[in-house]
Amino acid sequence: MMAETVLLRVKRRGEQWLERPLVRCAAYFGGGLLLSSFRLWGRMQPVAMGLTAAAKGWRSVAAAAGSGLGYLLLWGQEGLQGAIWAVGALLLALVLPLLDAGGRTRFRLAAGCMCLVSGTGLAFGLAAGAEPQVLFLRIALAGASVLLAEPAISGRDRLSRWLGCGVGVMALAGLNAWLGWLAAGFASAAAPLPAALAAALGAELAAGTGISLTAAAALSFYLQRLLPPGDWRRFLSPPLACAGLMLVSRSWEPWLLVGVGLGAAAGGMMPWRLTAVPRRSSLGAAQVRLEQTARVLNRFQRQLLEYAPPIPDISALTQQMKQSACADCSAKSGCLEQKRLTEELLTGEGSFQCRKAKQAGSALNRSREQLRRIRAARAKQEEYRMALVQQYGFLSDALQELSDRLPDRGRQGSPRYRVQVSARSRGKELADGDRVSAFPGVGCRYYVLLCDGMGTGLGAAEESRQATELIREMLTAGMAPEAVLGSVNSQLTLMDRGGAVTVDLAELRLDTGRVWLYKWGAGPSWLLRRKRGVQVGSSGPPPGLGVTAGRESVSRVVLFPGDSLVLLSDGVDTANAKTWAAMAKNTDPGTLAAQILASGGNQGDDATAVVIRLQPHAPPSA
Repeated sequence: MMAETVLLRVKRRGEQWLERPLVRCAAYFGGGLLLSSFRLWGRMQPVAMGLTAAAKGWRSVAAAAGSGLGYLLLWGQEGLQGAIWAVGALLLALVLPLLDAGGRTRFRLAAGCMCLVSGTGLAFGLAAGAEPQVLFLRIALAGASVLLAEPAISGRDRLSRWLGCGVGVMALAGLNAWLGWLAAGFASAAAPLPAALAAALGAELAAGTGISLTAAAALSFYLQRLLPPGDWRRFLSPPLACAGLMLVSRSWEPWLLVGVGLGAAAGGMMPWRLTAVPRRSSLGAAQVRLEQTARVLNRFQRQLLEYAPPIPDISALTQQMKQSACADCSAKSGCLEQKRLTEELLTGEGSFQCRKAKQAGSALNRSREQLRRIRAARAKQEEYRMALVQQYGFLSDALQELSDRLPDRGRQGSPRYRVQVSARSRGKELADGDRVSAFPGVGCRYYVLLCDGMGTGLGAAEESRQATELIREMLTAGMAPEAVLGSVNSQLTLMDRGGAVTVDLAELRLDTGRVWLYKWGAGPSWLLRRKRGVQVGSSGPPPGLGVTAGRESVSRVVLFPGDSLVLLSDGVDTANAKTWAAMAKNTDPGTLAAQILASGGNQGDDATAVVIRLQPHAPPSA
């Protein structure tokens, strides 16, 4: 596995981790805390208000809390005005979603709120001694941050994203000059030219260097264009540009050179970089499109996960039950028993007694039955929703996995082993419900699949055939076995065909000899080694019973030359399994499978035994 692929997967896992609500709230809290350190000419500025106003829900509260705390910790007495800015931005976050789509209305309200918040601080004397130009600068920065923060966070606008990069680096440099130098070097090696220039300008304004970091970033991009795309030496361009400017200006700052160099080295290792030379190859374009499609599917998955289904209106059902039970009763005006027709009675199991018990009991039973049907329908809809959530997730992961593997094409490891697979079956009827398939996967992967259809006959044979073809197509396309089996489970759940098949899948790595066994409803397998048989894996519920009813069991073994791995269907009796290891010695896989099937007896069901062995790969002939 190449380092770039590993880093891409780490990046994707980090993005998935950030989708968790608590983690996102913590990220917004840290972002507000960081932006509170933003300064211009040594003065505190309210750019953190943009992050708070652009956030939603608890994320907005977290950003406001982080920025308010940061102002108080970093700016002392002057930070009280920053706390007022944080409260004003939180109020603005509640008002902005109520606006229409008109940009003019949004700008007027944003600018008015910024003036109000800054003026409030001035009126309370918290900004005493602030020059008028400082006050106007703060108002302009606060309004601009509110207008640009949302497109910068969502990534819809490149200019906002580039400006956000500069603001973030400037905030880091406000905390410590070293952080600004590292970030500027990182952006020079891993970001496009506009973002790198914005980052360098931010570090230059906040840290006050002896040379122009912005000019150094521009010069480093010129040096990078002299190198081939993807050349590892491009991370040397930012420190070389800084050294050149230091030589020309006769201002030597070794620590600045070290900070920019370390940041550029870290940025040069990032596989998701956007270099100065755009990727024009079909491989790069395909990788970008795959990543975009995976991101869209992931967004669909998040929307389905965040959807809150409506709750049954029990109050309306209770009123309907009262009207039906007491509509024709002559004593309903003064009846005290009506008070017992409550929601607790509707959702409980108790009975209702009154003068017209038969009519009231019928109305109560009808309402309860209606509530049960509503709840059953909602539960079914929830099952379908979760099945779609899983499908979107599996497809998104598969596309992202394919995008990660594109740079590794042609550089797969060479196999050390070759596979020997033999299967023997005994059908109760003419059509066998067990189906075996062995096929190569991506790279050094090889798969052996055993599907057992429910029951016997043509129906079971057709079920196992469809499941085998679907699983084989997805595995040869490069999808992970966990995603493939989960997708099959979701499909069977949506089609209401729970338990139609059992799945026994072995993934063999021909470069290492490792074997992963995935079982969903299938029985344990047997590893025969040195006259000893070991049971591997455990059975569980078959797929299709529900998206949360169960999961496949996964086991891992190492298969050496001479070992035999046996996959079995439900029709094989394992009472004599201890004798199979002795039978495996000096016996080819086909004969061993036939002997295992013969020793299993007749269980009244289709029976299949599959024997898998690994042999050293023959060296290529000269």
